Amino acid sequence: MTRAEVSCKGCKERYEKCHEKCPRYRKWKEVWEEEKEWQRQKLAPIYEAHGRRRIAIENAIRKRK
Repeated sequence: MTRAEVSCKGCKERYEKCHEKCPRYRKWKEVWEEEKEWQRQKLAPIYEAHGRRRIAIENAIRKRK
């Protein structure tokens, strides 16, 4: 399921707080949480390296001042 498939806009069965009981939403939410965890694991080294580089650049700029 994509994010568009879970959109409740236009859902005929929609009612207030239906996400608590909606099986379609729960299934999407499980898949989405798995996807987010996979992205965190895959992208963490990239973000970490970017952060280290940013810190190194900031330190180099401070030393020049």
